[in-house]
Amino acid sequence: MTNVFVCPGKTGSWFALLFIFIMVFIFTLQPITIFADSNIMIGDNIPNFELEGADGKQYTLEQMKGKITILVMGPKKTEDNNNKWIEILQQAYPENEGIEIFSIMDMRGIPFFITDNFVRGKVEEMQAVQSVTLLMDWDQKVNELLGADKDQTDIFVISRDGVLIDHKIGDFSQEKLKLVKQK
Repeated sequence: MTNVFVCPGKTGSWFALLFIFIMVFIFTLQPITIFADSNIMIGDNIPNFELEGADGKQYTLEQMKGKITILVMGPKKTEDNNNKWIEILQQAYPENEGIEIFSIMDMRGIPFFITDNFVRGKVEEMQAVQSVTLLMDWDQKVNELLGADKDQTDIFVISRDGVLIDHKIGDFSQEKLKLVKQK
């Protein structure tokens, strides 16, 4: 029996390359679970994290301390809901109220063949029409750290000293907004 992976003939080499290509292609299509259940609960200190902003600057939780921070995060399919949350939260809390709102861009759905520079360009275009700072979670560390839902919008409210004081998941509702405002 001839081993096609070491066969010096053309047929064996092409078969090996085709087999490897197909396996790589199939592997890239498989869903990869990258989110673990977060151990952070309401009342817990959130470890410092760092994210890149659409403006190219680095943003850390340490820098955000001193203001109440609201993080809005969700996958591309919930973009309309994310934007609604941002709009309503900005109306509820004008800029001078000691509250800062950030939108964390979900980078999970970006295919591997799209370059980071292309994505940065698109995010910069989005930032031009957004009134909150867009942050990019390239390796999903903050999504994983906070236990963000991979299918819905998450709203995280962090106190002035870095403690998680509220977390809401799902579509915008007046009831959820009322609960966020109470915190």
